[in-house]
Amino acid sequence: MFFRISLIAAAALLGACSDTPRDATPTGVVPPPATSSSATPDSRVTLNSNVVFTATPATVRRCDATDGNATVTLNWDTQPASIAFVTVMVGDKTFAEGTSSGTSTTGNWVRDDTVFTLLDAATKKPLATLQIPFIEC
Repeated sequence: MFFRISLIAAAALLGACSDTPRDATPTGVVPPPATSSSATPDSRVTLNSNVVFTATPATVRRCDATDGNATVTLNWDTQPASIAFVTVMVGDKTFAEGTSSGTSTTGNWVRDDTVFTLLDAATKKPLATLQIPFIEC
């Protein structure tokens, strides 16, 4: 009986020292960005609230970048805004084109100052911009 109580107490203590906070976000739910002074700003600027334009990773640690470059995957969804086709621009160059929702992975050339712009392909109107912040390690 003493051994069983000791095991239960030890398990409770180990659980209290876990790296996972008790109020951890459930699997599949993305927590909002941290608001502490060391946090990076939200990299997404959406000009149309019905458009989703994100990158994975959302931030790049400088020590993980190869010669200052990183690879990211861009995701977009313009279906709620009823936009059929989009163009993703990097500066004045076309990076990707596609339907209302899609994904495209860059090569290892994204830098801290790289800006992606999601455009309505029909009107060339900007829908969202995205810059992936590089943070210190």
